[in-house]
Amino acid sequence: MNKNIFHLVGMPRAGNTVLGGIINQNPDLQVSPLSPLSRTVSTLHQSFEGETWENFDWSAEQDNLARKVAQAWYSDFNANNIIDRGMWFPEVVKRLSDNPKVIILQRDIFEVFASFIKWANENIENFIYTNVPSRSPEDVMSYLSQYGNVQTSARMIYTYQKYLEEKNDIDVMYIDYKDLTGDTENVINNLYDFLEIEKFDHDYENIKQFEFEGQKYNDSRVGANLHKLKEGGLQKTNHDIEWLFPRNLYNRWLNMNELIYTPEQLEEKYNKWTY
Repeated sequence: MNKNIFHLVGMPRAGNTVLGGIINQNPDLQVSPLSPLSRTVSTLHQSFEGETWENFDWSAEQDNLARKVAQAWYSDFNANNIIDRGMWFPEVVKRLSDNPKVIILQRDIFEVFASFIKWANENIENFIYTNVPSRSPEDVMSYLSQYGNVQTSARMIYTYQKYLEEKNDIDVMYIDYKDLTGDTENVINNLYDFLEIEKFDHDYENIKQFEFEGQKYNDSRVGANLHKLKEGGLQKTNHDIEWLFPRNLYNRWLNMNELIYTPEQLEEKYNKWTY
């Protein structure tokens, strides 16, 4: 029996681990950690590029092989429904399923940076301060943009914006971090509706550490507690953006939110930015 494989993309520090900690209570629906599957499938498609293969159309064979690879990847898992987190380009997603569904996690760029900085300050031995000895917000933001998957993730989200302007063959659900942590049960119920699978009775007051097929995060390489959840009920975190980021930094990075949020979302939710 084939698995239903859905796709998760989005910003770091935007609730990937929180979402998994909740959803993975359901034994029949599991959220993966950042997975190599997207890179594996993309590499497979790239292997058919070049003049050698242009005499014939091999696209159907490519798609058939890619789908079998994705199914084989999760064939030993107990869950019938998998949400795979990765760098999933829309063109690749479309070729993996007849009814592709993508979940996009969003978070304001300054909240993302602030979350990284808060974690780094609480866990001094970490990959950020090892590479940014000055610890200045400006240097940290520049480093994370390049090496912390911040800019790459924002551009991936923007890729979906542009793709959906021209095509409507992928179903997308946007989840903002503030909604995930502030209106959790409603967001999760909407997610089940979006995926078209039976709802599960989640325990939102007893959220445990993220676990996937019996494995937990090993954060020893990047710094302690990067993926640690506060066990129990969700707690919203408020960051003092104005104190953390001087006006010149704020103005320099503000336009990155245009990659993360659609114009409609920006107009509706973020026109309050008058700092």
